[in-house]
Amino acid sequence: MKLTNEDLKELQEKSLSEKIEISRTILQDYYKKTNGKIYVAFSGGKDSVVLLDIVRSVYPNTIGVYSNTGLEYPEIVEFVKTVPNIQIIRPKVSFKEVIQKHGYPVFSKKISRMVSIIQNPTERNHKTRKLYIEGVNSNGIKSPNWKIPDKYLYLIDAPFKMSDACCKYLKKAPFQNFEAETKMNRILGLMAIDGEYRKYSIKKRGFNHYAERNNYSTPLGFWTRSDVWEYIYKNKLPYCKVLYGDIILQKTLDGNAVYNNDGLYGTGCMFCMFGIEQENKLKRPNRFS
Repeated sequence: MKLTNEDLKELQEKSLSEKIEISRTILQDYYKKTNGKIYVAFSGGKDSVVLLDIVRSVYPNTIGVYSNTGLEYPEIVEFVKTVPNIQIIRPKVSFKEVIQKHGYPVFSKKISRMVSIIQNPTERNHKTRKLYIEGVNSNGIKSPNWKIPDKYLYLIDAPFKMSDACCKYLKKAPFQNFEAETKMNRILGLMAIDGEYRKYSIKKRGFNHYAERNNYSTPLGFWTRSDVWEYIYKNKLPYCKVLYGDIILQKTLDGNAVYNNDGLYGTGCMFCMFGIEQENKLKRPNRFS
């Protein structure tokens, strides 16, 4: 089911209690259509902590699956070990192999993908490179949203390769292998607020996506960061406090309560630069500081 910006905004403005019930309804539909063969893709981060709790509030025996890429914060790895019914899987290739062959993840998946294609010209990607460099598609129509921002153009001639392949080989592939072996279907903690691509994907495919070999559910897709911290706070859920710090309650100019944290903004792979710009804009600690 496709969603409009208005649909998404309306859902995002609902109360936490309303959001919980909507998420459970999304899950129940997914559970039914996948014959109960579900699992939670568990990262050990704040979003997956909430996701796992909500899923298990409906289906208590749901397994969580954690991909230990070898790049995780040691504190996250230790935290994951404290969570019951979590299966740990691992990628078949190393981070070193991926960056040597494909390139390093810098700024964002979109920027890394653009630079990678521009850095590796072929006859097949000629039109795509033209689109990324000039912002003009194959029909000669200007598409400025597809042009790489000028501030990143210097990366094209950087003395290293760039790519978004890390996620594909170190995160997605292990889960795909797990699903091929078990015939289980993933539940993800992705939210529209995580970025324009995720927002676009959720709007296009809805919160439950069914395909021949790629079913997935995003029952928190319309939640906000504040919702996540409020849920953790009110339900007294354990989380990786050594990295995230304390939960704090703030007031907006219109008097609304906003839940936040005073530690790391996110806990992705330790050597990944995706999201660093956002952390710097917010003047938050990041994995390199």
